[in-house]
Amino acid sequence: MRRALRILAGLILSAVLALLALMFWPVPPFQSPPSGDRAPDAGSPEIRPGSGTIEMNHGRVTDRVYVLLHGVTNSPVQFRDFGKRLFDTGANVFIPRMPFHGYRDRMTDAQRLFTAQVMLDEANRAIDHAKTLGRKVTVVGLSVNGTTAAWVAQNRPDVEQAVLLAPLFAPAGLPDWLVGPLARLFSRLPNFFVWWDADAKENLAGNPEVYPRFATHSMATTLLLGLEVFRQARQTPPAVPRIVVITSAADRAINYPEVAELIRLWEKSAPGAVKAYQFPAEMKVPHDFIDPQQPDQQVERVYPVLLEIIRSSGAGGS
Repeated sequence: MRRALRILAGLILSAVLALLALMFWPVPPFQSPPSGDRAPDAGSPEIRPGSGTIEMNHGRVTDRVYVLLHGVTNSPVQFRDFGKRLFDTGANVFIPRMPFHGYRDRMTDAQRLFTAQVMLDEANRAIDHAKTLGRKVTVVGLSVNGTTAAWVAQNRPDVEQAVLLAPLFAPAGLPDWLVGPLARLFSRLPNFFVWWDADAKENLAGNPEVYPRFATHSMATTLLLGLEVFRQARQTPPAVPRIVVITSAADRAINYPEVAELIRLWEKSAPGAVKAYQFPAEMKVPHDFIDPQQPDQQVERVYPVLLEIIRSSGAGGS
């Protein structure tokens, strides 16, 4: 009996040590510039018509160009209407399709290959292309790509303005001390899918292009990218001279104290660089306040506010 108990205790200890290693062993750093060729779509279902990369071009190099980075499981269509309003101000607009997004098959498992490194690579390529379209580059990222926009703010001095819309550095309610361990754990466990709405599942309401589920590695690596941004922000000021952070007090998806902490770090190292705005709770503005096809959308109230803040904070406007 004692021998059996020792074996059991050894197995339990080994399991605990393995779990701790998964949670606390350092992960490889993110690479930039891009780590290689664009993530392949070979063998994937055909891209849905109209869901590819969108470029709104006046036929000349404009004073300002906007790069709009759509959310995970969505497509460039999410930003199309807002992009048109920016285009109408005289700026060129570039909305890249994130790899493995915009497929006809909303249940595609190709998105299991989508990670923060893939997202970061695509954003860097988009910025490099945008520099051929406009003299001043503004990068706008929503939710998961709000985290990418934060990395851009910290690392790309050739960008004039970075705009973070509802950036996801941690899920709402998750203590900050758990973000790193859980992100490392889920980035190493087998990749699996989670429904956005466990009741609706594949019948998710709203934009018919949005995938109804996301891959855990996508979210886990995004949190790791956010931790890298925080590490850098504690050591050096942001590279981008103008930063805008826009959130909603009614947003139940993001951990706002994490957003506020990053703003504090940036304001400490670069006073006056950050402009922050939060839609009041009584407006009930949802987490995705860009996609006009999302339920409870209020784009006619939200878009004018975004346009005013983004344009007024950029040097020389559009």
